[in-house]
Formats: sequence, structure tokens, C-alpha cells
Amino acid sequence: MPIFYTGITRTIYFRNRVLSAIPVFLLLTFFSACKKTKLYDVNPATIQPVNLLDDGVVLRANLSGKHPIRYGSALAMFNKSFDQRNIFVNSFPQRMDLYAQPDTMPHDRPVISVDLQLETGKIYSMFIYGEKATATFSILEDQYPAYRENDSLTFIRFANFSEGQPVSVNIKGMAPGSLIQSLPFKSVTDFALFKAAPGVADHEFEIREQASGNLITSFATVNIGNINLPLWLGRPFTLILTGRASGTGTNQQKIVVMKHR
Repeated sequence: MPIFYTGITRTIYFRNRVLSAIPVFLLLTFFSACKKTKLYDVNPATIQPVNLLDDGVVLRANLSGKHPIRYGSALAMFNKSFDQRNIFVNSFPQRMDLYAQPDTMPHDRPVISVDLQLETGKIYSMFIYGEKATATFSILEDQYPAYRENDSLTFIRFANFSEGQPVSVNIKGMAPGSLIQSLPFKSVTDFALFKAAPGVADHEFEIREQASGNLITSFATVNIGNINLPLWLGRPFTLILTGRASGTGTNQQKIVVMKHR
């Protein structure tokens, strides 16, 4: 039967059908309104986990408190890669179990098991590092710099989760340690401001052994001045040194980029 009608008789028939449907529609609207619920009573805490474990280990997060973990639906944390798979928690304490995939831990034991006690409405970075059998983590409350539309800035901080000696940071062409003189293991700097305006050249950061000045690795901000592709403008980033000294393969020292928004 067609939706629209032509002619006087069919128009009246159509109107009658509409009028008869109005009470039903109102009832459905009423019951729908009664069933509305809030997703959260408070602004949840946001946890941004980054998996920096040795040997390419992939993690799966279980927040249900139940066992066994359902790997197919559990949040994946890929190794030394951050793609903003955030965790939102609206009440604490919150149990978090992190399992390796595939699971080779004895007795189906999680790599990390912790009862989180954080504050709602705040944002946290969670750095997971070390070897699988002795994995640990650091949680840092984040406070991003305020951004104004005409600032043409990006915000970058540095973190050292590469086991071993302290490191220094400089912009290529500048003296070693001229940007950051010493960054010990398990430490994170404050955010620093860098220009991200049209015509600005990309910044290349060099990470060096603090004691010897030997270059470990470098990282360049690609297209930082491209206003048509604003990958950096107004955004906060953490550049994380990972891996082990003299490590190879997945354990080679390199920078992992954490884009916070």
C-alpha cells in the first residue's frame, strides 16, 4: 500500500490513520521518557594506557572482575603503539587485570592486577613497562596546557621508559642536553611549547645517553607547519623512549608517540 494518497476519499483515510496513530505515539514517547537513564552520574575518569612491555607482548584488559577473560571483547593494548583506546571509569576502586595474548603466564595469571583508586573527572596516563614476568606500571595525572585558537602551538613532553641510564634531549643542531639535561628512567617532563604555524620547519629531537652524549635515537615532527593537515596544532603529545640499550627487534630503543587528543 502506498504511503501517500491522492483524491478526497483517500486523503481522509490517510488522515484518519494518522489521527489513530497519535495516541500510540504519545504513549510510546511517555514510556520512552520514563526509561531514560544517565550513562554516568559523574564525569568519569579517563585512563590512557600505553603498552611498553619488552618482547612485543600484546595485552588485553579485563575490568569485569570475572574469570576467565573473554579475549574477543576485551580491550586490546598493542605493543609500543598508542591509538587512544581509552578506559573510562565512573567509580572506584576499580579492579583492572591485564592479560598477555597469547596467555603464557603460569596458572592463567594476569601480567598486572591492580585495584585502581583514582579521581573521577580527571585524565591519567598509564605507562606499562618491563618484562612480562615482572611487569609494572606508572600512573600520572595529566594536566594539559590551555590552548587558544590563535596560539599556533603544539605541546610536547618527554618520557623515559627505557631501562638503563638517564638520557638527555636536544633539537638537532643544538648542543646535547640543551633542551633536557637529564631524564632518568621512569620519569616524565612537563609539557613544552613548540611553534606549529605555517612555514615552521619540523623539529627533530635527538635523544642521547646523558653520560657519553652518544645518540640513541631521534624523532621528527612531520608536517608540523601544514595548516591543511593539522596533526600537531593545539594538541598535547608525549614522546616516550622505549626498549633496552643494545636491544634488537621489538626491544630496540625507539620513540613511541602518545597523542592525547
